[in-house]
Amino acid sequence: MKKTTPTAQIALDFQKFDAPGLINFGSGIAAGLSNDPDITNPPVNSNTLYAEIGTVNPQTGLAGSLAKRAQGDRSETLTKLIAQQANTLIEDLTEDAAHVKARANKIANGDLAHAEQIITRIGYHLKKKGDKHPRSFEVVESGTGWVHLRAKRTKKTGSEGQAWQYGITTAKDTPPPTLKKPRFTLEVDVIIHDLPSGSIV
Repeated sequence: MKKTTPTAQIALDFQKFDAPGLINFGSGIAAGLSNDPDITNPPVNSNTLYAEIGTVNPQTGLAGSLAKRAQGDRSETLTKLIAQQANTLIEDLTEDAAHVKARANKIANGDLAHAEQIITRIGYHLKKKGDKHPRSFEVVESGTGWVHLRAKRTKKTGSEGQAWQYGITTAKDTPPPTLKKPRFTLEVDVIIHDLPSGSIV
């Protein structure tokens, strides 16, 4: 039987954020999950999110402290550390998003406006009908077990945040059933290793 109950969808548009933007977004989600009457027992609680947000902050977090102690290569050290900490934060925000979406739609029971109200109250953004991904991508080069990807740059100068996702599919031009958790970088290029040999990504 075809499913007819409308469901609210969450837009995980992490690619729009630089490090400060990710901090602000994550802080909003952590605050929204604190004592919410509908969204209880999230997989990653507010205290954990706040702790992870602190490590992404280049001024006060782990990345900033290590970068200040580094000799000569501060910006590169800072970039790598922020990216590592941001990956963890994005993965946990993604996990919480799935929980929020499921709970909101279950509570709303087909009332789309009610589900969307719960989702936005927590701080997540809604996926709009007909939304298109804001970037274009290309495969630069590939080899056995790895692929080099590049996103279209939107900023003329400086770094910009990127969230990368991929999935394994059974045939060319067939969408994968699931996607891996996002990987966050502050560059427009990424090389993904350890892909299954002979797979279609």
